[in-house]
Amino acid sequence: MEDDRLLSLAVAVASERNLQDVLQTIVRGLASQPGVALARIWLLLPGDICDSCFLRDHCLNRTRCLHLVASAGTALNSPGEDWSRLDGRFRRLPLNSFIVGVVGATGTATLIQDVAEQSLHLERPEGSARNVLAGDIAEVAVHGERARVRIRSAPPITAEVTTGSVERLGLREDLAVFASCKAVEVQVRVDAPEPDTLGT
Repeated sequence: MEDDRLLSLAVAVASERNLQDVLQTIVRGLASQPGVALARIWLLLPGDICDSCFLRDHCLNRTRCLHLVASAGTALNSPGEDWSRLDGRFRRLPLNSFIVGVVGATGTATLIQDVAEQSLHLERPEGSARNVLAGDIAEVAVHGERARVRIRSAPPITAEVTTGSVERLGLREDLAVFASCKAVEVQVRVDAPEPDTLGT
């Protein structure tokens, strides 16, 4: 974020007097920046809807979970969609589940990259101006015709690819791979999996 934009956001936040307004001002300010589609804030709070939560089977510790407390953004393909809602299906997330839960449990930011199949390699690409991250595959999660490949790189990265890429490259857990990308193709995300680019 540019310095002047950050300063303007800081001034706006400082003018608020209660926590909810502070949190909502932060996400609105972040979501208004160029290239930002969605900004969300989660807080670790006591579990409150455990009996009815559809993710309860993923939750190993039902004493606390991540609560969605602020959200703002604009859907590029459906501008009328409301991304400020706090009552969607993913308003609560267990720790260590999904991307947000892993970030919440570890405190480590995760890079998510939308990549074409030629951006994942079994050997380090040569003569490329693109950034290259190396690591072993931690997980391959298939959803329809798309798959998310989580890589133990530094920093960790999750690549979204086609199932054809998974089959062609033989992608599987513990396989060493290289992910190459341009800086403009990478986002640092700590938002919830809703809305999901895979349509699940």
